[in-house]
Amino acid sequence: MVTITDIARRLGVAVSTVSKGLNGANDVSESTRALILKTAVEMGYAGRKVQKSGVRKVCVLAEREEFLSAGQFGYDLAVGFRTTAAQNGWQADLAPFQGLLSSQEALDTFLLRHNYAGAFLIKQPLDSFFQANYLKNLINSAFPLVFWEEESNGPCSGSVGSDHRRGAFMAVEHLCQLGHKRIALLNGLPDFPLSGLWAAAYRDALEVLQLTYQDALYADCRGEESVRPFVDRLLSFGATAVLCAGSQASSSVLACLRAMGRRIPEEISVLGLSGRLEASEKKEPFTVVRQDSLSLGRAAFYMLEGLRNKIPMGRLLLRPQLILRDTTGPCARHL
Repeated sequence: MVTITDIARRLGVAVSTVSKGLNGANDVSESTRALILKTAVEMGYAGRKVQKSGVRKVCVLAEREEFLSAGQFGYDLAVGFRTTAAQNGWQADLAPFQGLLSSQEALDTFLLRHNYAGAFLIKQPLDSFFQANYLKNLINSAFPLVFWEEESNGPCSGSVGSDHRRGAFMAVEHLCQLGHKRIALLNGLPDFPLSGLWAAAYRDALEVLQLTYQDALYADCRGEESVRPFVDRLLSFGATAVLCAGSQASSSVLACLRAMGRRIPEEISVLGLSGRLEASEKKEPFTVVRQDSLSLGRAAFYMLEGLRNKIPMGRLLLRPQLILRDTTGPCARHL
């Protein structure tokens, strides 16, 4: 077990200096304290300060501060996590990632500096800067870390997310039960992590339900300009229902169909596959398969507790919800 004396010996300073540096004393310079924290982490001291002090603190790290604002996707994740932490006697602070990224401070050093026992990280699924400059440095973190929708192979990390494959199957099954046989999919961008998963699940569901896959009824969404051509094509091929990857795509398809004078759901049904509750869904409710963000936040805390207690945990997938509204209905055609 690494002790304060070991750290002092490594740095060639007094034991009292190391103790003051670890505990944030004012008479130790910031540069010396940073060196002490860095050395403590490198020697495996991370976490022992937390354990000895008895301070029960964890944090929610958001890639951007606005992700935690009311109405944004990280808000309910953070609320679920922090509420569950409080119910279990923990203080859960909000700590935006922006300052940490700009300072280039190692995450372990940051957590040790602020006496956190672990962290829940919330970020956009696509962020090349984060991927290139920070995530790769977390693999060997000595602290328990839980990611949202971001797989990690670190020995002390895990991730929580929604079972999107099951969600896509639920969507196709729901439409099939309503009598739809020609079901189209407007997917997300090809390089979006969930797009490949949704595409595969869509095809698998069609096969299981004995429906025929048609290339003409599938397209990747490449912005607003790609919606009208796709809608024209799916209607010309007799589609009676369309799945849309993301709430924004669902709203765009609904607007396009209504502008064309199509009645929803009497003539065509629209169902959204959403990774989260988005602003467009609040403005115009539609049938959607989505995750319960509060439950994901709660699950993240319990996973963090498991990791903290040396229980090896990898990826936890929660079952999504099918929220029925008035944009899906029985198929009017007998194809």
